[in-house]
Amino acid sequence: MEAYDIVFSEGALKDLKVIPQKEQIKILDKVERLSDNPYPKGCVKIKASDDELWRFRQGNYRVLYSVDSEIKIVDIRRISHRKNVYR
Repeated sequence: MEAYDIVFSEGALKDLKVIPQKEQIKILDKVERLSDNPYPKGCVKIKASDDELWRFRQGNYRVLYSVDSEIKIVDIRRISHRKNVYR
């Protein structure tokens, strides 16, 4: 199976900068694993979205992303604290 490429939106990169470094490392480790399996155990499809958005949890943080299976890309859209991520 071919690996997916991971791309970060401008917003996701900005989000990541304000997260404590210890959490950043854990989040980036999980994001890296999405290249092998973009739908890991524990990921959830977000129903309220027009796009096909998925999310996974890392502690109190949520990572929102979309997957394009045709061109094998995982697009990281948002990375934020659980109380702010869906706004």
